[in-house]
Amino acid sequence: MYNRKPVRDVLTNCFFFFLAFNFLSLLFFSRQVFAQSTSQLRIRLLQEKADSLLQTDRVKESIPYLKKIYEIQPFNEKAGFRLALALLNQEGEPSASYISDCREAARILSQCAALMRNVSERGPELGLRYFYLGMAHWFAGDALRAITDFQNSYRADFLRIDSVYNQYVIQEELGNESEARLLRQQYIRLAGKVQSDD
Repeated sequence: MYNRKPVRDVLTNCFFFFLAFNFLSLLFFSRQVFAQSTSQLRIRLLQEKADSLLQTDRVKESIPYLKKIYEIQPFNEKAGFRLALALLNQEGEPSASYISDCREAARILSQCAALMRNVSERGPELGLRYFYLGMAHWFAGDALRAITDFQNSYRADFLRIDSVYNQYVIQEELGNESEARLLRQQYIRLAGKVQSDD
């Protein structure tokens, strides 16, 4: 007679293996969901603290919180942009550490502009990123790179005539009178056009 006990044992073992596998999968998935929700909660708390400081113009104090958010989410373009703006807009007298912060802001804004360019070659958001990238390079003492950034800003968004004005100011500071004069005329023409369009 055929003995069914080994078959039953194999089926029982398979069933228990299946249960154990499902339990471990569920445990692993739950842990991932918990870690993800903990990370989101942490980011939200950091964001709330940074926002409360920014609302009271305590930009410098908000930077550690914005840095932490950016460390947790390095590919979050908006987090990078907010951190870069805070680094540029600190209150107090400019110092050597401020120049270092401007270089850090330029590095972050370069990444932000690259991410935005993946979406579109033109648009106000990309123009804004390039504008602040120009400011960061200018404040860090790299006037030539700032000019290129302001040119890119204007190419990305023709309403960013402040980028043309900043090019004019930099060229004047560098003593390039003919370039400065041309940029000044371009700015005046564009400003008149913008006012007449309003």
